[in-house]
Amino acid sequence: MTREITKQALEAAIVRNCSPMLAGLKPACLFTFPGVFLAQGEHVDKQELARSNRAKLLEELEPCAKALAPSGISLRVLTWRSCGALVYVYRPAMLRRWIADPHAARPFDSLAVYDAPGPQEQAACQALGAALA
Repeated sequence: MTREITKQALEAAIVRNCSPMLAGLKPACLFTFPGVFLAQGEHVDKQELARSNRAKLLEELEPCAKALAPSGISLRVLTWRSCGALVYVYRPAMLRRWIADPHAARPFDSLAVYDAPGPQEQAACQALGAALA
């Protein structure tokens, strides 16, 4: 599924997918904005479409980020995929407090990791960690 990349479509996706975070009930939300954003080894036209879509989404993300910044909310694209862009919407201050809470780590003690993250995902996590530091 692809949708037109507009400010209105992005705002609707943020509201639809991030309502608990927008209401201050949780520190972050993650969602996929559908579209072709990566075309490795594909035809040149599809690679150009992916480049154009990435630039358009970043262009539309900027005014949304500026509008949400006074509320303490940040937006960032964590990774680009052939099926969509993984968008992270978060409250940095709340996330820092949550991560610092020793009780917050307990639910993750029993999680099993089945697939190791790839280099792109690792780089996105490191960049996010640096931004939160």
